[in-house]
Amino acid sequence: MASSTSGRSSPEAARAHRHLLDVEPPVAEAPQPSIEMPNSMPPVPSMPTLPASPPPPTSLPPKNKPTFTILPKPRPPLLLPKPKPRIPTLPRLPKLPLLPPIPYMPTIPIPKIHSIPTIPSNTIPTSPATGLLISSAPSSN
Repeated sequence: MASSTSGRSSPEAARAHRHLLDVEPPVAEAPQPSIEMPNSMPPVPSMPTLPASPPPPTSLPPKNKPTFTILPKPRPPLLLPKPKPRIPTLPRLPKLPLLPPIPYMPTIPIPKIHSIPTIPSNTIPTSPATGLLISSAPSSN
């Protein structure tokens, strides 16, 4: 099996050469559709389509849309202690000089009374009916 080595290479030699290079033989490509595709056929995406991103912001907002400014939240007012009403005070008296200590004087012992002397009941004028004291002053009727 001698292959001809004339100027043209045979298909077997080309296949052997491709095999040595580990290159797959070219596949006959399907005819490409024309650039103008009908609107009824959507294009077949090779990658999943991403949702449409919003347009990049421009420096000036559109004139027909109202603009809103986000204001920071207001802080509560700082609570200060209420001022206490000033109570008028009397003028201070000048400090007196310290007096010398009073010498210790022992207390005079008071005799303890163990029993209260009783007055004989015949000396107190009482009413025999009620047992109340009879006053010596005349009553004014």
